[in-house]
Amino acid sequence: MFEGDLRDLSATELLSSVGEHHAEQRRMEIRLLEHALQWADLNHPDSAPCRDHPGAERCLNPGGPGCPPIREFVAAEFGAMMGLSAGSATNFIGRALVLRHKLPRTFAMVLDGGATPWKACKIADECRDLSEAAAAIVDQKVAGIIDTISAQRLANIVKAAIRTADPEAAEAAAKQKARERGVYVGQSDDHGTKSIWVLAATGDVIRFDSAIDAIATALKTLGDTDTLQRRRAKAIGIIADPPFAAALLTTARDHTTNNQGDTEAPPETHPATDPGTAIPTRKTTGANADTEADTDTDAGLPTDADTDADTGVTASRAGATHRPASSDQDIGNGRTDDDHRDRDHDDGDGDGDG
Repeated sequence: MFEGDLRDLSATELLSSVGEHHAEQRRMEIRLLEHALQWADLNHPDSAPCRDHPGAERCLNPGGPGCPPIREFVAAEFGAMMGLSAGSATNFIGRALVLRHKLPRTFAMVLDGGATPWKACKIADECRDLSEAAAAIVDQKVAGIIDTISAQRLANIVKAAIRTADPEAAEAAAKQKARERGVYVGQSDDHGTKSIWVLAATGDVIRFDSAIDAIATALKTLGDTDTLQRRRAKAIGIIADPPFAAALLTTARDHTTNNQGDTEAPPETHPATDPGTAIPTRKTTGANADTEADTDTDAGLPTDADTDADTGVTASRAGATHRPASSDQDIGNGRTDDDHRDRDHDDGDGDGDG
């Protein structure tokens, strides 16, 4: 393995060196798993009995059912040498124990160099709470294919195998995931931006994503020249005002329909800039009407400063009773190729080794 100045290597020699270092990295990952197992064996409770009174060292079972326990404090010592916290070190030792005791076929593939260690550790994490019998079913299904498919496909196969091996545990896990659902909002940064994290039912998220796309496409139809992701961000504020969102979608749909006879360019490239296009105005009525009236434009149209300045499009709240149509009706011809590239969504079937 070359250890000198890489600038002295030819292209062929450099690639050869990359392969050698990658193989060495995998060997070191395997050796660390073996070290974790030996450390667990050295610190089995039989070597120093655990005590139950407060403050005393307890026994932990980081590998779950079917794996031997370890003494509580020894994980911190192991983690100190790896630069890990006590909790992370406990999990690492637990993965090694699961591989050896509950996934022997998978572990044998790792030791022989036929399976990437980190992928095997992911499987171990999923099987930690399974019984030995249930884990054996998973082990039999996945051991031979770990490095032959993408990480996402492997994860899906592991989940399916777990449902087959232990339906009750799978059902309990699904209920636990359902209890974790929620909408979480982060702190504002110095630039007036907040983050939001949504964990909800798959169907609800798909419908919400479709509505965001419909509004983003409507903004583009009506002349907004921002990128797709910026328009999707604006759509968050618009969708919070259902009458305004409905009016915006209706106007964009009408504009698209009116331009379908134009053969020079597709409807999506015709921003609504001609005077004949009726762009509704977003208007606030009630207690805040007088305040917002101070921001009237020269044309005498009340505007919402937060929304109009950002989107460049206005729509009326008053009298807008249309409900948004389904996404395929609102979007018309759908996003352009530029929009698809701009969105840059991960389809979850990547082959990353990271």
